[in-house]
Amino acid sequence: MRKVELRNSGDSDVKEIGGPPSITGPLDMEHSSDEMPGVASVTTTKGRLLKMLKYLGQEEFKEFKWFLRDSDVLAGLPCISCSRLENSDILDLVDLMSQTYSQKSLEVTKKIFKEINRNDLVQQLSDIGSESKAEG
Repeated sequence: MRKVELRNSGDSDVKEIGGPPSITGPLDMEHSSDEMPGVASVTTTKGRLLKMLKYLGQEEFKEFKWFLRDSDVLAGLPCISCSRLENSDILDLVDLMSQTYSQKSLEVTKKIFKEINRNDLVQQLSDIGSESKAEG
């Protein structure tokens, strides 16, 4: 929540207003696929990744990055080093994943979403993949 000071004839009131969710703030709300407008309209892998990662709360994002270092979850795919992940924000992470996994980035994302119990996002990514294949 942001606080905004409003002045009215010398008096001041402080009101809290909601801003857009950000990866640095808590996003502990659940999202259904109905609440994710525009996800299917993104056509690039990087764009899809960015859209989906925006639905993670701060702790989920931290967990997501932690799993990118875990070779057991990635099953034969390369891990991303702790030093590269440590201070990465959401945009940095999309770039790192694209560089490391290329076309398998969405597959890796689905695996990690399952690990952090965000099956709603796994389903959303699966639906996007189905639509893309049908269009192509």
